[in-house]
Amino acid sequence: SQLGLFHGKIKRYGNNVPHSKHKTRRTWLPNVQIKHLKSDALGHEVKVKLTTRALKTINKHGSIDNYLLRTKPDLLGIEGCVLGFWCARSLI
Repeated sequence: SQLGLFHGKIKRYGNNVPHSKHKTRRTWLPNVQIKHLKSDALGHEVKVKLTTRALKTINKHGSIDNYLLRTKPDLLGIEGCVLGFWCARSLI
């Protein structure tokens, strides 16, 4: 399913073009991984589907909590917004 931290990455469409120039349609899928990440705000590990781009950004922010609180909602998606809401609520 499409629920996870994909950081704006979506399915892309294009053509395979061999030497004969006969084009056939194909798709490129985002590199989705399943990871268990430790959340300090929630107090337990969170199992999430995320892209390698999102994982790189989480490492840049230092933790999944900082990533969820600092990233724009349109990049987080539905599941990211829900996790961000619970992180923000537990910090208050």
